[in-house]
Amino acid sequence: MKHLKFLLLSLFSAILISFFEVQIGKRLGYEAWGKIPSVSQISFWALMLVLLHSVFINRAWTIKKELGVLAFFVFTFFLEGIFWFLINPSLGIGKLVPANVSWQKEPWLLLPSEYWVKLGASVIFYVISNIRSD
Repeated sequence: MKHLKFLLLSLFSAILISFFEVQIGKRLGYEAWGKIPSVSQISFWALMLVLLHSVFINRAWTIKKELGVLAFFVFTFFLEGIFWFLINPSLGIGKLVPANVSWQKEPWLLLPSEYWVKLGASVIFYVISNIRSD
C-alpha cells in the first residue's frame, strides 16, 4: 500500500505541476523553457524541496528518509516532464521525441536522456529508502 500511495501522490503532483508550468509557459513563451532554467523554474523547484522537507519538522532526519523525499521529488519531475507534453496545447505526446525537444541532444530509447536519468535516480533513491534495517 505504501508503494501505491507513493506512485499515486507522485502522479497527482506531476499532473498539477504540469498544468502550472503550461500556464507559466503561455505567459513567458514556450521558447523560454528549456536551455537554461528560468528564475521561475528554479524558484518553483526550490519551493517544492522546502515543502517536501517540512516533514522533518516533526520527524527525525535520517539519510533513508532524505532519500525517500528525493525519490518523490525526482520521480514527480520525471512524470511531470511527460505530462507537460501531454497537456500542452502546443505539443502533445507525439512531440516527445528528441527531434522536437531542442534542449535534449542525446536520446536514449526514444526519450531524452534526462528522463532516463531521473527515472533511474528516483528508483535507486526509493529502493534504498525502503531497505529495512532490522
